[in-house]
Amino acid sequence: MTIRKRGNVWEYRFDAAKVGGKRKQITKSGFKTKKACEDAAVKAQNYYKNGGLLVSYADLSYADLLALWFETMRPTWKPNTAELYKKIIELKLTPALGSFKVKSLTPLKIQDFINQIYKENSLNYARLVRIVLGASLKYAVVPLGIIPSSPAEYIKIPKKDKPTEPSCVDLEIIQKAFNEIKAPYNVALMIALHTGLRLGEVFALNWGDINLNDKIIDVNKTLSYTSKSWRISSPKTNESRRRVPFGDSLARLLSSYRAEQLKNKIEYGQFYVKNFVKDGLVNFESGTETDFLLTERWGAFAKPSSMERYCRKYGFRFHALRHTHATSLMDAGINPKIVKERLGHSNVSITLQTYTHPTEDAQRAAVSVFEKRLTI
Repeated sequence: MTIRKRGNVWEYRFDAAKVGGKRKQITKSGFKTKKACEDAAVKAQNYYKNGGLLVSYADLSYADLLALWFETMRPTWKPNTAELYKKIIELKLTPALGSFKVKSLTPLKIQDFINQIYKENSLNYARLVRIVLGASLKYAVVPLGIIPSSPAEYIKIPKKDKPTEPSCVDLEIIQKAFNEIKAPYNVALMIALHTGLRLGEVFALNWGDINLNDKIIDVNKTLSYTSKSWRISSPKTNESRRRVPFGDSLARLLSSYRAEQLKNKIEYGQFYVKNFVKDGLVNFESGTETDFLLTERWGAFAKPSSMERYCRKYGFRFHALRHTHATSLMDAGINPKIVKERLGHSNVSITLQTYTHPTEDAQRAAVSVFEKRLTI
């Protein structure tokens, strides 16, 4: 192993196995002190010699475990998933638990941590934190073999009454929002209401995905914000790739909006902004030019974050439009399998458990059916 100073920083270098008869070395530089370089070199050499497994298990901190787990598993995740997990690690797990040795983490300590997370955040966020906790500590069991079993297996999300917002949105509120919000965001509202598409799916659409003659939307991508950039990526699951039929009213709205969009393009002329996608990132300079469905008057692609701000103004989340679409179909007696296919779920149970909420009218209809069948 060689430790040397190059300019103002330190570098380590050691031999690795030959490849094709040629000498290979593992090297890394950029360390501010010799001590930091030596410590990193020893750890790297031990990691290499043991087939990618750390040797000093007894002293391994949870912060180091998280770093190892994240770098190992990141290639298997979508970019937005990796970004989400990274934030959870940096903002929650490392500050609270990172200094503890992995072997010292107990179910009680982790449960106390989860209780605090739930107290300060939403239920869904607490569940995400538990996922990262569970997966990283399971990695400590297999393949690392640091602990015999994961202490996260025993933790539970606390049960607590929390104020919840309505699962569905009143149609009068949606109509009011549609009338008052300008294009393209009012158009996005109606697309979600009429099709049940997710926020990212709606804003990733381009005109090539819309067949106005057959009235079908081809859902094949999603738009999300990761690493300070807007990114086009594949849908959430294979089932999320789908073709969703829509009706005449949405077709008329889209046709009218398209005409207005083309009118804006002529009006702005050379100042009309073009949108490009390069390596999945949306930009205004290079890559493949993309004819986004939803654009500002001057041509720039519309952003989901702006849509969410509009929705909050009227007291609901954009995702509630998806609930409204699904629940309306179920209340009308549509086969759950059809609803499942429109929403892009992997199985019907998700559709039934998550996106259907019986309305008061549906409950009264159930009572009416029961009384008609009653013979006593």
